[in-house]
Amino acid sequence: MTAIVGNAFRKYNADSFISSFSSNNVYLMIGKNDAWASTGAGQYAGSGFSDTSIPTPIDTTQAPYIHHNDMIAAKLI
Repeated sequence: MTAIVGNAFRKYNADSFISSFSSNNVYLMIGKNDAWASTGAGQYAGSGFSDTSIPTPIDTTQAPYIHHNDMIAAKLI
């Protein structure tokens, strides 16, 4: 099924994104300082990853904890 995304919807999404910075704490995180492993320990779809072939993440309950452990720095923006 196709969807028609008009300019009004795009503007609404942009305005919502901009207003989220004033009402919420938004952090920018830097992480993943080591090379991609050939297996993702169940957090990525597929196999054979490298720095030029980045995997697609899977939405799991453990993913936020794995990414938090890979974090090097975070900044409130």
